[in-house]
Amino acid sequence: MKERCISKIPWILDQMMKMDFVKIVEVIMILLRNILYGDLSEKTRNFTEKLFIVLKNNLLWLNKQNELAPLIFFKALRLYSGFCYLADQMTISLKRVLMDVIVDIWRNNKTECISLGRELMRILQETFRHSVKLF
Repeated sequence: MKERCISKIPWILDQMMKMDFVKIVEVIMILLRNILYGDLSEKTRNFTEKLFIVLKNNLLWLNKQNELAPLIFFKALRLYSGFCYLADQMTISLKRVLMDVIVDIWRNNKTECISLGRELMRILQETFRHSVKLF
C-alpha cells in the first residue's frame, strides 16, 4: 500500500502545481527534504527522477518562485554530485533530468542562485571534482 501511495505523489504534485495550490511551496520543500543525499537505492532514484520530471515539466511556474528556485537548484546540484559515480541506465536518465532542471533554473534565476554564496561554490567544486575523476 505504501509503495503505491508514494508512486502517486509526483502526479498529485503536478496537479497541485497546475492549479497553483496555496501551500505548494511547503509541499515541495518537504518532498525535497525527504530525498536523502547518499541514498543510492533504486526506490530513491526512481522517486527522485519522477519528482524532478514534474519540476522540469513545470519550469514556467517554478521560475516565478524566486524563493524556491535556488533551493531546488542547490538540491538538484547536490544530488547530481552524489550520483556522479553511478553509470547505470536509470542513473543516466536521472542525471539528465537533474541537469536539465539545474541549467534552466540557472538561466532564469541566476541572481537568486548566486545568492547561495559559499555553499554554491562548495557544491560546484565537489561536483567538478567528481566529474574530473570520471574522465
